[in-house]
Amino acid sequence: MEPKHFTQYGKLMFYIFIPIIIITLLKFYTHYHLGNTDFTPVIIITFLLSVILVLVYKLSITINDQHISFKMGIGLIKKSYPISDIKSVQKVKNNLLYGWGIRVIPGGWLYNVSGFYAIELRFHSSDKVIRIGTDQPEEVCKLCQTLINK
Repeated sequence: MEPKHFTQYGKLMFYIFIPIIIITLLKFYTHYHLGNTDFTPVIIITFLLSVILVLVYKLSITINDQHISFKMGIGLIKKSYPISDIKSVQKVKNNLLYGWGIRVIPGGWLYNVSGFYAIELRFHSSDKVIRIGTDQPEEVCKLCQTLINK
């Protein structure tokens, strides 16, 4: 089977982080022209927001015959799970309190960049739960269930 790819972008992150980065840079520019030479807070804030945005601006799920894997942003945050270890997969709707990003949830972990829908993986080897956010939960879930039931 050809690998299938599903990508979700964290649009809200762009709408929040980009204006904050621009405002921070404008503050830097204003302080520079007023003679302020202590740019450390501005540089730190801009750097941290930029790094966070690059790390989690999207979530890509890849499914092939052997693995369900995902990566966030540019790919520094990634995980892969063997199909043979997956007991079940189902579409779930995340609680508003779970939020976005990488979160500890009851029984496991949530990886999400946008929206409330995810697939929930349960495993043969442990009781942990992994939720992976997606804007195509039905398609991802159906494909995963087909591979699990082979």
